[in-house]
Amino acid sequence: MKTAVALSLLLFGCAATAANPSGDEQGTSGDEVVTGINVQPYARIGTGNAGNGINDISTPDGVIFDARGSLLLTDADNHRMQVWDVRGDAPKRLGQFGDAHVFVGQIVDVAINPKDGKLIVSDEDSHLSYSFLPPKADEDPAAYKLETPDMFKTETVKKVGGVTFDSKGRLYTVDAHQNLVRRYDETGKPDPTFKFAELGGTAYLNGCEGIAVDEKRGLLYVSSEFTSAIQVFDLETGAPKNHAIGRKTDAAHPGQPTGQSVFASSIEGLWILDDYLLASDEADGGEGHVMIFDLASDSIFDHDATDYAQMKAANKPSAFIGGFGSFCSPDSVAAFTDPQSHESYVAVADQCHYQVAMYKWSEVTKAGKFGRHAP
Repeated sequence: MKTAVALSLLLFGCAATAANPSGDEQGTSGDEVVTGINVQPYARIGTGNAGNGINDISTPDGVIFDARGSLLLTDADNHRMQVWDVRGDAPKRLGQFGDAHVFVGQIVDVAINPKDGKLIVSDEDSHLSYSFLPPKADEDPAAYKLETPDMFKTETVKKVGGVTFDSKGRLYTVDAHQNLVRRYDETGKPDPTFKFAELGGTAYLNGCEGIAVDEKRGLLYVSSEFTSAIQVFDLETGAPKNHAIGRKTDAAHPGQPTGQSVFASSIEGLWILDDYLLASDEADGGEGHVMIFDLASDSIFDHDATDYAQMKAANKPSAFIGGFGSFCSPDSVAAFTDPQSHESYVAVADQCHYQVAMYKWSEVTKAGKFGRHAP
């Protein structure tokens, strides 16, 4: 059955409910006050069916916008990438590329190099990634051309998950099974200056998918899926900063967050928009959300759900803005700001609703009264 996807911004009052699969403290004590601000997405891409029709999306996972503003999304079970124009109120399908001969496994995440527009698509089954050359200005928006079909095949990669670039064109990849982050330089070679494993970074992750680059602060954020926290690392060296987002940090046990997690379950995609960190929270029972954190807030690190609830109850500024959406299984999240209208479009891949839900950031901030719409 096709399920409507609405955006609801959750602001926590006296306490916050949070589950944590790591087995540490979770749930809520005392009264819970939740204020919902509902905003309908302006569009939903996909029929809501796991078919192979032209507008079906079977297991959408990765989403990304290219320099033109076209939305690229993984249609994993159909072994293809779909391309859409999502600006305006009626998204238009621009085409597709790839098939089972190109994408031989389960394609999961996508990233675009800001230096040359090359597209990277990760394949968690085949333990590799694919590289595509972007279409030229006068070519069809879906005319991506396969350049390299087996990136990282010679590496000891176990499961390529999240991928992202920094502004220098350096590629960061997440190996979910080894709790490892790798960086490749502008030429595509392993970067020896990034010493994530040597500096103990793997101890801070327990199943990892999402990754986001914060060049403004020189930080790298990686979701630790099974400890329900986002861990923080030095962007240049890969060294752990011993800070967490969404939970507290235990100084005596680095990498083992404590307290009530803001996240209900496993954390998947990460994205930074307007100095806010967006993090998809899969949750259980089809009640997933995308959480929003204010990266400029003094309370961004090492606070849990109880801390943020107390801040809101006392009308104090809080880094945790809330969670939006009601998704079956939100995975990747991505955004694009139109240089002409200055509107930012947010795409959320909702796997088991077989859709990508589209939101206008101006409507989110207005409904939540934060950012450009703060009182």
